[in-house]
Amino acid sequence: MIGLLIIFYAGNLLYKLADKFDKNKWAYAILGVITYYAGTFIFGVVFVLLSTLSNEEVFFGMPELVVNLLSIPFGALLLWLLHRYLEKKWSNSPIQSGEISELLDENLEL
Repeated sequence: MIGLLIIFYAGNLLYKLADKFDKNKWAYAILGVITYYAGTFIFGVVFVLLSTLSNEEVFFGMPELVVNLLSIPFGALLLWLLHRYLEKKWSNSPIQSGEISELLDENLEL
């Protein structure tokens, strides 16, 4: 059940951002879900590498549920970074800031 809520939130976050800047909403919603799962996958790879290199019994005896719960913040962090990047990139574009008419007027004066 938590997984479904996370998928909904990840997709909804970028869906609303894409809607705000008139981009393809569903493509960015799917990108949000993929980004979240990429973050959890990267955490899993790092976790396995650390547990293999350290040879600690703590890592090997940890239940799968605990590892899954530990991976949630890493997926959320990667999703948040993507959201911030896209928001900053799209808000600085000349089309969104109203500078497009100024750019067109400058070209006509030549």
